[in-house]
Amino acid sequence: MSVVKCTVIVRPLTHFTIFTDRVLRSVICAIWTWSLLVAVIANLGVIRARFNWTTMMVVMRRRHLALIHGFLVTGIVVSTLIIMTAYIKVFLVVRRQVREIRVRK
Repeated sequence: MSVVKCTVIVRPLTHFTIFTDRVLRSVICAIWTWSLLVAVIANLGVIRARFNWTTMMVVMRRRHLALIHGFLVTGIVVSTLIIMTAYIKVFLVVRRQVREIRVRK
């Protein structure tokens, strides 16, 4: 979503040619597939799961803890970098436009 916002702000007149219906459907399918893959991998190797009524959390024992944590951390870092890059680009474009408006006055 942040990439779409970034594209609309950075390329206001051509974003419709970049994000066609086909591209948007493909992106939505990729996001759902990635989410499903993360959920499946996060639950691989679960030996035992127990719900704690006091903390309202599930406590799980796993086989391959390091592999699962590495995959999840990588997914979070990649997602965060994509979102941060999009928002930094928006910030830079807006700042440049504000400076141009101030110069014209």
